[in-house]
Amino acid sequence: MTRSRLALVTGLALAALLPAAPARALDPARAMTQYVQSRWRVEEGLPHNSVRAIHQTRDGYLWLGTYGGLARFDGVRFKVFDRSNSALTNNEVRTLAEDASGILWVGTSAGGLYQYQNGELKKGGATIGSETISALLVARDGSLLVATSEGLYQVKGAQTSQFTTREGLLSNNVTALAEGPDGRVYIGSEIGINILEKGRIVPGPAPSRTDRSIWTLLVDRKGNLYAGGANLDRFDPAGRR
Repeated sequence: MTRSRLALVTGLALAALLPAAPARALDPARAMTQYVQSRWRVEEGLPHNSVRAIHQTRDGYLWLGTYGGLARFDGVRFKVFDRSNSALTNNEVRTLAEDASGILWVGTSAGGLYQYQNGELKKGGATIGSETISALLVARDGSLLVATSEGLYQVKGAQTSQFTTREGLLSNNVTALAEGPDGRVYIGSEIGINILEKGRIVPGPAPSRTDRSIWTLLVDRKGNLYAGGANLDRFDPAGRR
């Protein structure tokens, strides 16, 4: 890393440690074109213009999962990891998550699970019986949750548990994950929502639409669950829509 790039990354890391100033919302009366915008595309070094996942690691780097591979951005340049120069066997990176030890977990659409640590991208790191990874979540208890086309996997150290329809999932095609402030993990699938609570799969709140497929989940600070699919539902912590 050059001296200028090292200074940039160090500055980002130090800035993350400073007390956060109150955030000001964008003025709704102003058009997006009235704000200063920066744009990065293939022409600027991005491996693909379709970005599927974004995560900033604790060292300040911005990681981007794209259809063309994994990219690390230092604010100036991209370093690309793909099938031609890394362990990736599939360039479509869907999801990213960093655990407490600093490992960056990388999920792909058809190449399985990878981990980036100490400057090296490796295949695996956990025994996952599916090559299709849809979502990753590092839970408060330190476990890694992996949403796949063949169920949900929970990785705790050297132990890996699998949850499927046999354990109560509505569908083995798990598509989204989110954790509430109480430690409950919401599991979205092509059929609806389940909850992982104290090691058990239980029913979750039911979406309002006929098409109950879930594309994304988010839990706010008050414990309200937002479930995105064909439309958007909000559920309070008691499950009321």
